[in-house]
Amino acid sequence: MAAPTEAQNIKITLANGEPSTHGAKRTLALFPTARPGGFNGPRKKLLSAPTLNPGVLSEMGRQLVVALYVVAMAAIIIVVDVSFFRNHFWERLTANIGIVLVFAAFYWIFLKDRF
Repeated sequence: MAAPTEAQNIKITLANGEPSTHGAKRTLALFPTARPGGFNGPRKKLLSAPTLNPGVLSEMGRQLVVALYVVAMAAIIIVVDVSFFRNHFWERLTANIGIVLVFAAFYWIFLKDRF
């Protein structure tokens, strides 16, 4: 017997007679916003970026600036140690203390109140 060449009209009966609640159109709401008209009311947005407290952002920004500042200071100390004071312990220690004091003074004068 050959395969049918015309479309067959076949209806499959579900186990329960109710229609499926899963439609063909599905949306993903990662960060759903409140709907003013209730659950089935009009939608503002389906996806929105998460919001952070401004205090959290300023704290994160301050920590990032301080971390980058400390990394820059450590890099300058290492470059100066390797380049100029390789075998001179006391001179290296004095230069390192001086660099730390210059960075600390610069931070206290210019950056402390901004971050």
